[in-house]
Amino acid sequence: MSRAGLILSGILAAIFSLPVDAELSSIALRLERTLVAQTSGEIGTLAEAKEAIDAKQFERAQALLEPIVAGRPNDEEARFLLARVLSWREQFAASLAQYDVLLGRSPGNADYLLGKAQVLYWSGRSADALPVITEARRLAPDYAAVWRLEIGVLAALGGEENLARARRLRQQAVARFPDQEFDPVVSDTGPGLRRNEIELAGSYDHLSDGRDAWRGISLRLSHDFSRRENVYAVVRGTDRFDQTDQELQIGGYLALADKWTFNYEATFSPSHEVLPHWSVYGNLIWELSHGWNLQAGVRHRRYTRIGTDTISLALERYWSNYRAGYVISGTHLEGASVAFTHTLQFDYFYGDRSNIGGFAYRGEEVESVNRDLLLVRDTEGFGLRGVHWFKPDWGVTWLVEQQRIEDAFTRRGTFVGLRHRF
Repeated sequence: MSRAGLILSGILAAIFSLPVDAELSSIALRLERTLVAQTSGEIGTLAEAKEAIDAKQFERAQALLEPIVAGRPNDEEARFLLARVLSWREQFAASLAQYDVLLGRSPGNADYLLGKAQVLYWSGRSADALPVITEARRLAPDYAAVWRLEIGVLAALGGEENLARARRLRQQAVARFPDQEFDPVVSDTGPGLRRNEIELAGSYDHLSDGRDAWRGISLRLSHDFSRRENVYAVVRGTDRFDQTDQELQIGGYLALADKWTFNYEATFSPSHEVLPHWSVYGNLIWELSHGWNLQAGVRHRRYTRIGTDTISLALERYWSNYRAGYVISGTHLEGASVAFTHTLQFDYFYGDRSNIGGFAYRGEEVESVNRDLLLVRDTEGFGLRGVHWFKPDWGVTWLVEQQRIEDAFTRRGTFVGLRHRF
């Protein structure tokens, strides 16, 4: 019998053992119905939370689980589900706090140890994750997921000794679990966690009114430190308005706290015929509740003779497998008024990392024609874009767009890239 049932039986036994009248017996029966209804409601809410998790509606699951954990602090099942949901929503500190409570009560639970190690690993704290996952494997040597994570943690730490341990551990895991795959394969030359990505891409834009087409080619490299932190570099070449440019871009994402992330970029063009000579950019992302986030960015571009400053505000929401966003940006060109642009975005996520989406924008845009001429023109456009991973380590990026710039010309553009994770 559950604890609620035992308490209820004691209360009823005490009540009915007294020489009471029918009215008191009626109160006892109402009390029984109330407790049973409350327990049934809590069970129903927990079932709803599980359904939300199965549907990947993690925000809804969190909203359902938090009151259960607050009302029933000893319910380990609900707390464990909440800890996992928080980790999937990248609320790592809150997730770790729940795992610490669970492990304080059940220090030998391999599931709790695995969950805590995952959170530490995903948040870039592989050194802290290692002793936790090692203890989990000692307690549950037949738990394949534990072996897989320990191999990944050792590979992420890098270094000759850790890589050697990871290789030995993987050999043992393959022998112990012949029906399972243990990716990544740890090699002698690197961590093997597919934290690196390379993309080669090309673009072609057809312009109306007999204007020469625009062409571009780029090579992008990136390295992931954790799920919210990375660094990237792009080398780009363009041909626009019969002018050829080269550009180097460096940027990254930095996790400032559980709900704060900073995106930074800088570019430099040695030719700067059409592209800016240099630019700097910073964007602060604040994660709100219920899948919302708010972003504020500032960008300065310096051309040969003049500069521009852009301030942007963005509001996004993620739910289930969808994302919607709105961006308003204002660009100030020295000696001119502020040019505003409004952008709407929508994306659908399918598979593990694949997505397809659309966007539309309207407003004013600062266009660089050559070193000596920047124009503010009315513009509007729309397009489709996506990323499709046809293998775990190979993917295709694509974009098609149409843009009309005042009465000057219409641009129809395509972009295709090939990505590889290693």
